[in-house]
Amino acid sequence: MSHTPTRDLVDFLNTNIASLTSGTNLYDSQVRAPLTGVIPEDAVFVWATGGRAPERTMGEPDEVRRAIVHFRVRNQKNATGLALAREIQDTVRASSITGYIDVSLLIPEPRALGQDADGRNFYGGEFEMTYVSD
Repeated sequence: MSHTPTRDLVDFLNTNIASLTSGTNLYDSQVRAPLTGVIPEDAVFVWATGGRAPERTMGEPDEVRRAIVHFRVRNQKNATGLALAREIQDTVRASSITGYIDVSLLIPEPRALGQDADGRNFYGGEFEMTYVSD
């Protein structure tokens, strides 16, 4: 199985959180405007930033890899954005994602990240997604 942690997390959120739709308000990218040129008022962005060095058992061809994947919620309403960030953390924590040994939270609560120039609130968090390479 091929692993693309960012895409796999987006697909999982798209399937498991009713308010999120990939390409509409859920994006496999850092916070930026999609092809429309406008950043959606209420959206979730998911991207990876590497992770720990792969681990290999002597003589084995496979490696255990741990990708760090971030999510950021952008929302007009502070409480709504925080609630969605918590829902993302709780949904991922309580489930398993096909092909992954483990997906764990790196921070216990969503991090308040302030507002952008348009006054939209941001909350974010990180997951470590562990898998065995092909």
